[in-house]
Amino acid sequence: MTLHAENATYVVAANLGPRSATIELNPGIYYYNGHLIDEREPLQLLPFDSTCLRKAQGNNVELLGTTTHLFPGLDVAYFDCHETSITFKRFDTAQLEGEALIGVPDASDRWTVNGVAATPERQSGHTVLRAPISRVARPVDSGILLTAVAPDKEV
Repeated sequence: MTLHAENATYVVAANLGPRSATIELNPGIYYYNGHLIDEREPLQLLPFDSTCLRKAQGNNVELLGTTTHLFPGLDVAYFDCHETSITFKRFDTAQLEGEALIGVPDASDRWTVNGVAATPERQSGHTVLRAPISRVARPVDSGILLTAVAPDKEV
């Protein structure tokens, strides 16, 4: 099944049977479970397994996916690139730790992602950057309930 959300194309694959299955992909590059695959690499699904892949758009610099959302990359609220500096921000409700995979051109080996140096690597014939995604701490994460208490009044 193919779905479109937030300018991204997703392919949802499911094996509803008791045996392993091979899923043939349409031509293209796909983000799958932290790495890139293409149609030459058939997708293997275990019995009763399912997954969601994000299809690369082929842009010069693009977010290929994240390991922190069922729909890879859908937890990213903002993504921008200025020369070799990439900035992205997740939605405030996103909480999982993981990583993002970003496609970049071969032209430079000096990149930063959110202010941190990132080393390009090759994957399925493409140059990519891996960027760690930290868990965002919130007051409720600490287990401490914050309440407002009125100051004592003299009677």
